[in-house]
Amino acid sequence: MKVRNGETIDDLSQHYIASGSLGYFVLTLTLFATLFSGYTVVGVPGEAYSLGFNAMRWIGGTSALMIGFAVLAPRLRRISERRGGYQSGVDLISDRYRNHVLRICVALVQFVCLLFYMIAQFFAMSSTITGLSNGKIPGWAGMILLGAVMLIYEGLGGMQSVAWTDCLQGILLFVGFIFLFIVQDTVLGGLPYASDYLAKHPESPPNLVNVPET
Repeated sequence: MKVRNGETIDDLSQHYIASGSLGYFVLTLTLFATLFSGYTVVGVPGEAYSLGFNAMRWIGGTSALMIGFAVLAPRLRRISERRGGYQSGVDLISDRYRNHVLRICVALVQFVCLLFYMIAQFFAMSSTITGLSNGKIPGWAGMILLGAVMLIYEGLGGMQSVAWTDCLQGILLFVGFIFLFIVQDTVLGGLPYASDYLAKHPESPPNLVNVPET
């Protein structure tokens, strides 16, 4: 605990959730950048290249995730405010069921999910660095660089620094998505041209051309 400008601030709350001080703009962009991260830049385009229209399942999955978040998040926030403030979903489970074993199990499940998510980001950084340098910089160097940068800014600034770096990343992603939408239609011919091109080449697998069946 510490005092700043006459207010008592919890060090853990400041580090992990920025004491709830993130504004709507920063919070929106950090959620946007967290959702659309390395797999969006490297993984999904690669899957679309390999599977064609089957990769459009990401649109429905992401939309369902956002709808669920929009429905549940406001209610969870109100519960958190009434119960003294949660710092994670584990706090909600612990407060509701008062079971230490269940709390540990939920924390382990979250850890495993985040572990796979982080591995995907490291692989994305590895392939991106290798591609941009034409193979001159090995992938492991990109992963080490990413890990070092993450440890430094997260360790020094906690959620506050994570949110602002995500904010910058979110702006870059948003602008990049807009330019990609314009370029793929005006320069590359858009999706109709891509479908016609693939259909005229018999070596193209059917799953690249045909819309997936329901």
